Amino acid sequence: MKQLKKLGYISIGAILAVGIMLLTVPGLAAGTFSFGTETLKINGKTTSLPVINYEGYNYIRLRDIAPEINYVAWWSAEAGVNFDTQAYKNMSESTNYSRANPAPIGVSQTLTVDAYQRKYSATLTVKEAIRGEAAWTKIKNELFDIAPPAGKEYILAKVSITIWDCENDTAVSCAPYDFSVFSNRNVEIVNSYMIGEKIFVGDVYAGGTLEGYIVFTIDSNDTGLKIAYGRSYDGTGGVWFKLTE
Repeated sequence: MKQLKKLGYISIGAILAVGIMLLTVPGLAAGTFSFGTETLKINGKTTSLPVINYEGYNYIRLRDIAPEINYVAWWSAEAGVNFDTQAYKNMSESTNYSRANPAPIGVSQTLTVDAYQRKYSATLTVKEAIRGEAAWTKIKNELFDIAPPAGKEYILAKVSITIWDCENDTAVSCAPYDFSVFSNRNVEIVNSYMIGEKIFVGDVYAGGTLEGYIVFTIDSNDTGLKIAYGRSYDGTGGVWFKLTE
């Protein structure tokens, strides 16, 4: 037995008449439903959204309608259906930043990742970034005791990710190699460290937040560093943050 509630659909009539609510249909017998699109006018804007028609009623997925009314919708087995306005605000503000204009440290950005047979929405924040002697001191005390090579130094960034939604309630596996750091010459720095209990690593389900450190080795004279998360295979997209001025 399947339920439209579990699939995350709501009735168009519910939106127009009584606001957003979940409608449960006890079962979906074969041949009683079909898929299509519905054109809606929301806050003066016309948009077309995918729908499922069941017994003459059209239903829209919560995650599809939520951005149109300034929300991010997510579901997990533990928390059920949730709406979040701050995540939508972060997602909207993310459009102000790019590779050419990365976000400052402390600014949160929300994005949707659709790659490697998984799709999820997440909010990323680079909370702090230190380098040189200050980074080495903290790394020695809290992570590992491997000195950087001559002419090199460490950059240590504290990052946070909150997962808002993940298809099929799967977990998102997080690790330092999910991030890409670029030098001031716009060349990727291909090294990261997976040592220490406070390193950014672990599985996160919808509604969960993971925070930890990522460590990269950089040239001592390198400035203008930036970091990206969620890029496509061709390097486009993702969210970008400054690591240094």
